Parts: sequence; C-alpha cells; structure tokens
Amino acid sequence: RNTRRTPVRTPSGMEVQLAAPLALAAANEEDDEEAHVCPFTLEPPVDPVTTLCGHVFERVALEQYRASGLPNSTTCPLCRRPILSTGAPFFEPSEAELLCMSWPVLVALMHDPATLRGVARAALALQAVDDRTQDGREGDAAVAAGILSAILDLLSAHAASAAVQEHACWALSSITAGADAQSDARAQAAADVGVLPQIVAAMRVHLASAAVQEQTCLALCDITGGAGARGDARKQAAAD
Repeated sequence: RNTRRTPVRTPSGMEVQLAAPLALAAANEEDDEEAHVCPFTLEPPVDPVTTLCGHVFERVALEQYRASGLPNSTTCPLCRRPILSTGAPFFEPSEAELLCMSWPVLVALMHDPATLRGVARAALALQAVDDRTQDGREGDAAVAAGILSAILDLLSAHAASAAVQEHACWALSSITAGADAQSDARAQAAADVGVLPQIVAAMRVHLASAAVQEQTCLALCDITGGAGARGDARKQAAAD
C-alpha cells in the first residue's frame, strides 16, 4: 500500500518521514495488522510509547517530532489531542496545555499512573482544575467528564502530600461553590463519589498544615452547604 509521507527535519538534522495522518488512519481501519504501525516510520515500533489518545509511536520518532518546532508538534498527528503518554512520564504537559485541553483528556491525565505516582504532576493538574472552575466556570462540563472521581483518585494516591491535598480540596471547593441548583447538583455528585471521607482524612493527616486545614474546611462548607434534604444528608455524612 502506498502511503504519502511528509518529511520532518528535526533540529538535530535527522529527517523523520511522517505518514499523512488521514491516509494512515484509513489504512489501519482496512488492515488490523497495521494497527500498531508508527505513523512516522511506517514500521512496528521497537520502543513503543502510547499516548493518552490511544495511538502508538516509535519513542525516538515522537521525541524528534515533539522537538521539531513544527506547527501542532505538541499534539498527536492523528487526532490533534495533546501528546501525553500512559504508564510513565513522557511529555509533561505545561500549565498552558492543562488550561486548554479538553476535560476528557485532562481527566484521563489525572487517572494516568504517572500522575498517580508523581506529586508535582498531580498538583499541577489540580491547580488547572481549580483555575478553570472558579466562579462557576466549566464546573458542569468538568463533572460530566468525570473530574470528581479523578480528584478522589489523587486524594487517595497522594494522602501524604500536603500540596496535593490542598489543591484537590481547593478544586473541589471551586467546583461545588454556589447557591443555585446546579451548584447543589455538583455538591451532591461530589458527595456521591465519596470525597467527604477523604477530605476529613486530609484534615487529620495534615494537622500542622494551615493551607490544608483552610482548603479542607472550605471544601466541606461548599459540599455540605445547601438547604433541603440533600444538603442535610451531606452535613450528616460529614459529621459521621
């Protein structure tokens, strides 16, 4: 099969042949055996890396593409989502990338084992969640994408990190703050996924951290706030 390639010359002078993404995608749909062919080399990867969007590349070729400075070189050449790896740190997302990536991609990043292992990566992702959901912005979209379970995962994985606990509770407070019906629904969703016990645990573990104590208290206030039976039930759950 003939697949058009576009040569990519990296700063080191090495030329990588980038297969036309649409042509390769069509080829993969037609032939299952090509499902794991690198779109740069058109060969099965020797040292494969899988991005969060699910595409497999030769690691060296992807590194060269990322370093090339070409337009869109920070995104997957097949689907144009941010290039992030699964299973181990590969291309760490910048703060700017975290602030503009779609919620499903950000949630996938937060569930990624590298984020569950890395305190700095977890804290940076949580800061982005907080920045994007303050004042009621993007809260509903974040919750719909599964952000609350992702925050719960990071609270559990980094229980000993004051920074992660602080930023996680800050993000929860931003998502659930408000007095309208939508805010109450987000607060209920947070309670339903089980964040209240984790917040209380953070308060107990980090007694000496004023920042953690402040943010856990704010998160508890926002999640347990609200009138009516649901609000009362959340308050009782926190008290229990």
